[in-house]
Amino acid sequence: MRVMLKRAMTGLLDALLADLDTAPVDARLRPLLRYARVLILTPAQITAADAAAVLAAGWPERALHDTASVCGLLNLFNWLVDGLGITAPAGFYQAAASALSAPPGYTALRPPDPASAPTM
Repeated sequence: MRVMLKRAMTGLLDALLADLDTAPVDARLRPLLRYARVLILTPAQITAADAAAVLAAGWPERALHDTASVCGLLNLFNWLVDGLGITAPAGFYQAAASALSAPPGYTALRPPDPASAPTM
């Protein structure tokens, strides 16, 4: 099952990178992915029309904020790694990807819900 999921996700990523317009994703997601692509590749070229397309697809304004935040953080991490020459041992990235793609995945990284914390 996990191998099938990995192949499906790899196929989806390949399709998205090849042609966003024909990739098998929900049409509502396309403007958000286009917005992210511009933010990552040519951030100075983002326009009000890019944001308007996201909103017109039914996304709340918070989606613009979240997308810009994620893109900005990923760019910052890449600049730090590249600029400081940070490296990892062979196999590290594959091991990290495997750990995050297995249950519970990224949810294990979430902080605990404050409402469920014991009170004193």
